[in-house]
Amino acid sequence: MDRDQTTAFLAHIGAIPFIACALLSSLQIEAVTIDLSWLDILLSYSLAIICFMSGTHWGQSLAASGPQDINLFIISNTCTLAAWFSYQHTPLFLAYFG
Repeated sequence: MDRDQTTAFLAHIGAIPFIACALLSSLQIEAVTIDLSWLDILLSYSLAIICFMSGTHWGQSLAASGPQDINLFIISNTCTLAAWFSYQHTPLFLAYFG
């Protein structure tokens, strides 16, 4: 498998939790196990993907041979921290509005 095929394969595999959660939601299935709902899975996996995507900016910038753009580092950290903060406060939001 070449690099492009591997990248496409991993992208498709990475979408499975999103598709599964959408399917569970459309079937009106509330919980996957006693302690875990599909919403918990969706939120935590989304946080992991956001952190991963922010981290790829660091890797690309550090691998570049030219000068590094400090704004890219600031934006990626800001996105990660905003996602984490939102994740931490989602249960509180759902308790009031969910």
